Amino acid sequence: MTGNQEKHRTRTTRVDGLLMTGLVFDADGQAMEPRFAGAIRKQTRYAYYVSKPFPGSVDADGNGDTIRRVPTKVADGMARSLIGRLLERPAADLTRIDVRRLVQRMDIMPAAVHFTIRRHDLPGVTTVADAMAYLRSRV
Repeated sequence: MTGNQEKHRTRTTRVDGLLMTGLVFDADGQAMEPRFAGAIRKQTRYAYYVSKPFPGSVDADGNGDTIRRVPTKVADGMARSLIGRLLERPAADLTRIDVRRLVQRMDIMPAAVHFTIRRHDLPGVTTVADAMAYLRSRV
């Protein structure tokens, strides 16, 4: 029976290639999910992290200042840049694992972007005071 089992191929999707999938949130605390747009035939695909407004909220009709769509290149680039500075390595040399190990959450606000970093994964950091000193020296 073991010899007759079919080997299942693991399928990767476009979403798997995005760096911050599942870690990006809008100002309301809603998860921003990957969405794609563009012409497949022209091989022009654009990727965005998108959130939906709460029903009945101020932004439900499109008015307000909450950001509902961010290009993935921008969000992923910001995360790579920050982690590159924290680890003192070029952003281009970072792997997906390097970034996702340190970034717990990315909140997109109208006037700022907030990152929540896992302090236990910062090199040489054992206490909160160590983490604060480490972050201040590199950001």
